[in-house]
Amino acid sequence: MKKTKPQVKLIALIIVAAIFGTLFLTGLPVSKLFGYYDIAPVKDLINYGLDFTGGIYIVLEADESEGEVSDDTLDKAIATIRTRIDSMGVSEPTITKQGTNQIRISIPDVTDQQEALEMVGKTAQLEFIDPDGNVILTGNDVKSSTYDEVTDETGLMAAYSVKLTFNDAGSDVFEKETSEHIDSTIRIVLDGEVISNPQVRETITGGEAWITGLQSKDEAVNLATLIRAGALPVDFDAVHVETIGPTLGEGSLAKSLIAGAIGVVLVMLFMAVVYRLPGIAADIALALYVIIYLYFMAAMKVTLTLTGVAGIILSIGMAVDSNVIIFERIKEELSLGKSVKTAVNAGFSRALATILDANVTTIIAGACLFLFGSGSVQGFAATLIIGVLVSLITAVFFTKRILIWIIDIMHIENGKAFGMKEAKGFNLPIFEKSKAFVSVALVILLICAGASVFTGFNLGIDFAGGSIIQVDMHETFEVSDIKALMTEFDDQCDITTAGDDRTYVVISSSKDFSDEEKNAIMDKFGEEYGLVYEDLLSFNKVAPSIGKDLQKQALTAALVTVIGILIYITFRFEFFFGVAAVIALIHDLLIVVGIYSIFKLPVNSSFIAALLTILGYSINNTIVVFDRVRENRSRFGTDIKGLINTSVNQTFTRSLYTTITTLLAVCALYIFGVSSIREFSLPMIIGFVAGLYSSVFLAANVWNMVKKKEAVAVRTGGNAGKKNSKKK
Repeated sequence: MKKTKPQVKLIALIIVAAIFGTLFLTGLPVSKLFGYYDIAPVKDLINYGLDFTGGIYIVLEADESEGEVSDDTLDKAIATIRTRIDSMGVSEPTITKQGTNQIRISIPDVTDQQEALEMVGKTAQLEFIDPDGNVILTGNDVKSSTYDEVTDETGLMAAYSVKLTFNDAGSDVFEKETSEHIDSTIRIVLDGEVISNPQVRETITGGEAWITGLQSKDEAVNLATLIRAGALPVDFDAVHVETIGPTLGEGSLAKSLIAGAIGVVLVMLFMAVVYRLPGIAADIALALYVIIYLYFMAAMKVTLTLTGVAGIILSIGMAVDSNVIIFERIKEELSLGKSVKTAVNAGFSRALATILDANVTTIIAGACLFLFGSGSVQGFAATLIIGVLVSLITAVFFTKRILIWIIDIMHIENGKAFGMKEAKGFNLPIFEKSKAFVSVALVILLICAGASVFTGFNLGIDFAGGSIIQVDMHETFEVSDIKALMTEFDDQCDITTAGDDRTYVVISSSKDFSDEEKNAIMDKFGEEYGLVYEDLLSFNKVAPSIGKDLQKQALTAALVTVIGILIYITFRFEFFFGVAAVIALIHDLLIVVGIYSIFKLPVNSSFIAALLTILGYSINNTIVVFDRVRENRSRFGTDIKGLINTSVNQTFTRSLYTTITTLLAVCALYIFGVSSIREFSLPMIIGFVAGLYSSVFLAANVWNMVKKKEAVAVRTGGNAGKKNSKKK
């Protein structure tokens, strides 16, 4: 049998990709054609986070003043809260435990955010109090509560009420108490507020009673739900509340998609220009990567957030990173005089171990982010890990097949189509200038460390606590006017503008405003500017306790990430490579932290997620250098100068190009994305540039210094041992 021609294979792949790409973008109305279910576009299958759909994010913290809160207590509270939220008809709320005493609640696409906040936060402590002030029954004695309507003789609505059914013990008590207090009142109190003050006309038997006099159907339904759900087992404080309006969410999604598309196009152009034919093959594989990746996202029900978009773009840069490693290897094989196909096979084969090592370290960082992070940080970690795994498939397998098919179709027999030029190479004096490179790094690190210690940081509300309110003014405004309006609430708050037309006001306060204060502020905006509650684009309040938890989580995640990377590199290389890699990582992180301290840039949860991402990604270049050092050791023997210079210069192009491609993607997010993505992108830009310096100019030299110190210590110990033996 004849082999299938490469033209047929490539055309078949392009047709399949085009079909899935069409389904990816537009879906297919199968029911109209064949009567089966429609195939929805991927955008309709993906779960979107609150920053895209709008909604409410709440962290409730249990009051531990009366003792430690158990897991069973939190589980009961979650069940109660879920019952309340389900009654609102909200789709797919997320309610999970966080830490040992907190519950995290995410309610997407909720129409009445204020109602949802009140519903979730209420403790629903229902009490029946006799005329003497004694509590005779509680919500625990109520078996059920249902909404009821009463119409008059004409069929018009006359009253709204809630029917209560007591358990056996409650029925007996209620019958006894009503018989003793005829013509008196029994107050019905919810959370300390009297909701009904009925007069007892007769002894109530049968265990049923009605709360009447409610003003509306919504009031009756909500009250019935609160009572039916029961009381929360302990008191909770809302330590973090974030509400995002649907208008802001839709705008964030559109801008994020545009920023992501620009980043992908820039990366593709760079690969095609620099690597020519292999670059085009990589671009085809990259298009397949995007399709496969988002289908994976939909199938695994991963919630896509703004930081998740950043994770997708970063993983695209990393997918190209693998291609750059491979293509540089292919160029090296071609420069040795090998045939094109032999060079391609050898390049893919020799690059595989390096690619695996580089990606495993990123997965370690992503796993730590997922385990120790929360909310959007976990969403970012999930998208990053999925992206890394999918990129291994597309970069290694798809790119190789596509490239070989193109070579066969075009009968390519030389390296010009691979961007090969006259072999000039690099001759950077890495070893000779090691003291200068290390000295420059030490000076920069001392400046950054000094700034961090003496000038401190501009802590965002995630760490310091406080509130941020964003309101759509619909027209330009004077900051001084808003400042005057806020005087009665917080005369020290910061007022800034936002939005493309600068018609959004952003109010940042060190106070964590309560819901009542937030509503009072919006009432004030209503009086002065005619605004309504729907003009509140977002509200974010964080209690100081959240900042302490966030710091603890960040330090734990960073420590576990560093230990994990050190163990992995020790296992794959040697301990001293691991030590040098960790020192290089500390260099990268300190520079980012120092720059944020010097320029007083805001430090928040996005910043922490970016730092941990730098831990996982910045080490990739270092691993590539160490992989080449390990490969060249047998060739150079004791010639450390030749070993370091050759290894670093051989990998310099790869380090430079991978940094450029990743920066193209991340810079597109920073320039064209929304503010929250910019907060995430900026530290990564700084960290990736610092990582290029540490990988090229520091890592191998630090490894040599650590190695030499160990050798000196061993030699000194050995000599001392000989002298002692002679004395004996």
